[in-house]
Amino acid sequence: MKAMEVIAQVQQVLGVELPLMAFFEEPTIAHLAAVLEELTSTQAPTVPQSLVIIPGRKEFPLSYSQEVFWLLEQQNNNSGLYNTARVLRLHGNVDPFNLERALNEVRRRHEIFQVRFVLGNDGPIQIVDPGAPLTLEVIDLSHLEAAARSEAARLQTLNVVREPLDLETGPPLRARLIRLTATECILAMAIHHVVSDGFTGSILLDELRAVYDAFAADLPSPLPEVEVHFTDFAAWQRQTLTPARIEADLDYWRPTLAGVPTSVDLPVDHANSSSADREGHLRTTTLSKESLSSVQALAQANGTTLFTILNAAFRALIYRFSGQSDFLIGTLSSNRSHPRTERMIGCFVNSLPLRNPISEDQTVRDLVAREKTAVMNAFAHQDCPFPKIVEAANPERSASDNPLFNVALLYQSYPAISVQGQHWSADDANFDAEIGLLDLRFITFETSAGLKINCEFRSAVFEIETVDKLLAAYTEVLMEIAANPAMRVAEIALPQDLATRAADHARKRHRQTLTITANFTADPIVEPLAYWMDELRIPTQIELAPFDQIFQQLLDPTSLLARNADGANILFLQWRDGHAPGSQARELASALKSAAARGGAPIIVCICPPEVSGEEEILAAELVGQAGVHVLYPREI
Repeated sequence: MKAMEVIAQVQQVLGVELPLMAFFEEPTIAHLAAVLEELTSTQAPTVPQSLVIIPGRKEFPLSYSQEVFWLLEQQNNNSGLYNTARVLRLHGNVDPFNLERALNEVRRRHEIFQVRFVLGNDGPIQIVDPGAPLTLEVIDLSHLEAAARSEAARLQTLNVVREPLDLETGPPLRARLIRLTATECILAMAIHHVVSDGFTGSILLDELRAVYDAFAADLPSPLPEVEVHFTDFAAWQRQTLTPARIEADLDYWRPTLAGVPTSVDLPVDHANSSSADREGHLRTTTLSKESLSSVQALAQANGTTLFTILNAAFRALIYRFSGQSDFLIGTLSSNRSHPRTERMIGCFVNSLPLRNPISEDQTVRDLVAREKTAVMNAFAHQDCPFPKIVEAANPERSASDNPLFNVALLYQSYPAISVQGQHWSADDANFDAEIGLLDLRFITFETSAGLKINCEFRSAVFEIETVDKLLAAYTEVLMEIAANPAMRVAEIALPQDLATRAADHARKRHRQTLTITANFTADPIVEPLAYWMDELRIPTQIELAPFDQIFQQLLDPTSLLARNADGANILFLQWRDGHAPGSQARELASALKSAAARGGAPIIVCICPPEVSGEEEILAAELVGQAGVHVLYPREI
């Protein structure tokens, strides 16, 4: 992210775009200067269009990121799924009157907190409309016993962050102050994702503290007026991110995502969950400061970032747990590389899929090197709007909100959501909003205690106990690869219970082959057989041999039946007229013995209603004790 900021500022000043790779080839100013000198001698300067305010403008297009969340809100109307929970614990003397005034001042400062979203002639637009001031509802729970007070506060907070926000009427945020004791409160805020991102929380809290302190002292706000708003950024992005620029990024994304699976087949607790169920939970663990230092040292030794190591470890964990080698890990780019966006409140984030097929023979160093390349390439093309990336991958239609991945890893690098004011201090409550948009989403950020790791998950898919085990396993993988980067991926251990579950899952997901051979038209059996295999949760592929080739399938070593080593070979046999009793059975028995002697999948002979009495008994007598051959009589079928 810092490299992208430098790239943007250099382009603004010199008109040259540094390649992201230059920051990792040799991370020195001298090297960057040499690359710049070479580029300026071969490229014509192209200074990007400046990001400036448009005086008096009240209607704006949506940014590409906003458009994603606006569409999701239309698909999940009145669900509250895309409210960002900003829940703070306030310690000290909090005056609700001054806090409400401070909230409204911050809202006045930032146009994006005043917008309404309506459908215009060419799609959605955002209209700046201050409307009525925000009202800070105050709930006093200080009279309750400790346990009852804690549960009541949780429910009050959940109500604030989950109740839908009406984007058309506005405003896109609400707040409630919940008093626990004389010196402790919870400030619960819901801000729709269409107007906010991770950095928004830090900026909002910092400004709220500064304005509150001034108002408490009967002073005006000490903050300078905002020069450029996110609404201006949205209009600028629509003008500068041209179809030609998007197409240049798609030239990377199309081959990168070609043929990729768009979800990980995880060993879930509940296999038949609805993909529309977004109820979830949040669980947390911490990697100690000492262990984090070892992981950071591994990143330095390999000339890469902490995020790359975290992603490589996460990929190894998912691979060992699922057994799937090729899959996408989702992440978010902050998209705040423009010099004027550092203190701008708004929705900048863009989803990125990271692909890096993994194999058990790789060493950790090999995995990290490949992950480094995957991460750098993805972030070098991070400006491409996610819907365009999805179009490039062309996945199958799904009820999921994310059509490319069901697992994600985020590294949050914005300032800690914590302040110390003159009257109160505040820190993030790490509140569980009970939403899971993906099957698993790991969220990591550094603290004074080490690396904090949250996991948001869908409770319709996983139990809390399983997620806790996965979090513990992730910290173990991080420590393991930091201590021994020469180890192979196959040597990365899972806790015994997760390893057992992974082995069971591998057996269940293994797709067996059923070959069907018949001396009559057997096509009608395929569809019902596939149905029952699905009902029994037996992964199966069914292959139908050409009509009336029982003997060719049994005797030809290159036939479908002969090549089937795992599953079953099914022969549907109907006795034919014109054969002496027993002759057809003996010929078939001889062919079956030859086929069985080669080994492979068992052969199941289904004798359909006979026309010549006694043939099936002769066949059964010939095959008594023959390994790998089973005969079913008409009454058993």
